[in-house]
Amino acid sequence: MMPGPMQLTSGMLIRPHLRLVRVLGMGGMGSVWLAEHLALELQVAVKVLHQEALDFGGANVLSRFRREARAAAKINSPHVARVFDLGAMADGTPFIVMELIKGETLTRYAGRRGRLRPEDVAPLLSQVVKALTDAHRCGVVHRDIKPDNIMLMPSTNVPFVKVLDFGLAKPMSEWQDGVSTATGARMGTAAYMSPEQVMDSKGVDHRTDLWSLGVVAYELLTERLPFGMDGSALLAMHQRDFVPPSQRVEHLPTGVDSWFRHALHPRRNRRFQSAVAMARAFRRTVKAARAAREGQGAKIAAGHLALTEAARAAKAADRAWRKAALARAAAAGQLQTPAFENARRHSRLQLPFVLEHR
Repeated sequence: MMPGPMQLTSGMLIRPHLRLVRVLGMGGMGSVWLAEHLALELQVAVKVLHQEALDFGGANVLSRFRREARAAAKINSPHVARVFDLGAMADGTPFIVMELIKGETLTRYAGRRGRLRPEDVAPLLSQVVKALTDAHRCGVVHRDIKPDNIMLMPSTNVPFVKVLDFGLAKPMSEWQDGVSTATGARMGTAAYMSPEQVMDSKGVDHRTDLWSLGVVAYELLTERLPFGMDGSALLAMHQRDFVPPSQRVEHLPTGVDSWFRHALHPRRNRRFQSAVAMARAFRRTVKAARAAREGQGAKIAAGHLALTEAARAAKAADRAWRKAALARAAAAGQLQTPAFENARRHSRLQLPFVLEHR
């Protein structure tokens, strides 16, 4: 007979070398603890699956939990949170020992920063793409890319990105072999799910992650979701055009709209076919928009320079004219006459000019 579930407390040893320190977060499925790996003298995160979740979801929940650990451990990427161990406590409670990430979720970061510029989104997008590329190369599809599963760690210039929670991840081979969930449930977060994921297609592949990342990028740029939050109506929403981001955000380059038409195309064979191609296209779009702005700025600067040079030339001509006038007046003996004073004042009043723009 299995012992009853443990009450987790700070200071508890769940393994001879692993001591819990304090709770970092709680959820419906379990909790995440700060812990000390005593042998390595290293702080780690321990993700614990609660007994209530096991009682409710049974073997499927336990399978998903173990799949998360194995999928993440399989991926060798600086942008994926590392998994060090998978085990169970004395009472059978399963846990995962993971890399401790000190930072904030993309959800919190965007909430604090507000709407991001394309220049700000590009480096974040590129890092998520690196994580997905490494995962896809290992044959793993994440299936739940969303701001809550993207962590940002403080860095010198751009936050360093870590992708979390491979709990819904599956090897592509399982999808290609027609293996789906036992219940046929649609697993994922409704607002970020691709059309094929909503339909629970057996052919879901890496392009579902690219769709989800496109939704994340849209949200960062506009503070809106392209298709809304209602999962029950999501499939219908996917079949109609979304509002182009440039219509939601003033001064957003229209080239971004074209990128989203590819990223969020309902037919996956019309989307970007790889994470790398997706990031490269976004960088090119941002670069083209910057070049256009700088070109316009150069034209304006050139116009200001022309006006400045013309003003300098006019002032020089004015000084030369007055100097010559004084010389002529001195020669004629008229320096102190009222007529000359009136002429001098009049010339200064009339000298402001209008430049002809060519």
